[in-house]
Formats: sequence, C-alpha cells, structure tokens
Amino acid sequence: AIDAADRSRNTLVIPYLGYARQDRRFFRGEPISVRAVARALSCGIERAFVVDIHDPGTLDYFDVPADDITIAPAIGGYVGDLRLKDPLILAPDEGAIEFAADVAAVGGWDCDFLQKTRLSGEEVRIAPKTVDAAGREVVIVDDIISTGGTLATAACMLREQGAASIHAACVHGVLTSGAYTRLRAAGIASIASSDTYENASSFISAANAIATAVMENVHH
Repeated sequence: AIDAADRSRNTLVIPYLGYARQDRRFFRGEPISVRAVARALSCGIERAFVVDIHDPGTLDYFDVPADDITIAPAIGGYVGDLRLKDPLILAPDEGAIEFAADVAAVGGWDCDFLQKTRLSGEEVRIAPKTVDAAGREVVIVDDIISTGGTLATAACMLREQGAASIHAACVHGVLTSGAYTRLRAAGIASIASSDTYENASSFISAANAIATAVMENVHH
C-alpha cells in the first residue's frame, strides 16, 4: 500500500495510461476521464512518470509533478535492426511528426507525415506530404495502435503509390478488434510495439528509458 503520510518516498511510473485519449467530454454530463484518473493516481505520491502519453498537456491534470518519458530512440533502434534500405519514417498525421522525427533521428532517415487530401465527396487520398513513397521501405510510427483502421487504409494507399514494403511500430500496441489481422491483411510486413502494453508484438523494451528517467529525476 502507498504510504500517503510520507509521499516524498513514493514515485509512480505509468507505462500505459489507459484513459489518455479520454481527454475531453464526448457527451453532455460526462467527466473528463483522464483528469479524474490522474488526480486519483496523484494521491500519496511525490512524482509521476508516464511513457509517451498521447497528449503531453494531460500531465497538467496530475496534482504532483508529472513527466513524459519517450521511447522513440528505442523504436529507432528496432527500425535499425530491421536493416531496411534507406527507410522512410512516417507519422500517421501532422500531430505525431515530432515523435516520428525522434525515431528518424536515430538513423538519420527521411521523415514525413501522412496527409489526407479529399479528392471528391467520397474519395480521400492518403500520402506523405512531401516525400515520395515509391520504391521506399516505409515505417509508420505512432504512440498507440488500437483498432488499426486508419493505419490499414494508409498502408493500402502506400502500396498503390509504389512503396517497396510497409512496416508499423508503436509504443502502446493495444491492437483491439482484430487489429493485427487487419494490418497484416493490408500488406504491413511487420508490426512491433513495446512492453508497456504486452502482447505478441512486444519486441521493444521501455525498461531502459524508464530506469534512466527515474534515476536522473527522483530526489535530485
């Protein structure tokens, strides 16, 4: 049990904050779930660490100092181990470009984000904003993959645009509702996630990043 009387001795590490995307009211009368969870988790602790939280602004909901730990370098290391030829690192949208850039920095690889362009009332094109995917070995990276629907659609379009191969890597591999099967059917050659949410695709460890952050910050 947490000793609430001496919170200075207690540090909380949250590998995966499950309510991170519940950061607004979707229906009238609903609570902002992640705010309620963050405040509850703040009881009896001095500091909190969260691994690659979906929106860093959510850290402000904690009643104690809270820090985000990124494992983008570890994902970059995994990409390097794939030994792809001149990989192109893609974020699924502009909001994730900073994370993708941190992954790409590990190997000095090209980086871009996927942009949706509406061609008609029913037709949408998804393609890298500036870099041509034709002939490239593409790795789509994100903080979380849940149903994988958007990622599967993007993969199909990248194949049509001539990508040599498509891979996916994320921090939190929730992979619900048949996501793994959906992604493989879309032509994604490999799928990897970290052990913050363990499953069969957890090939990347967050342990070193967590240990380093805690050792550098706790009681300093």
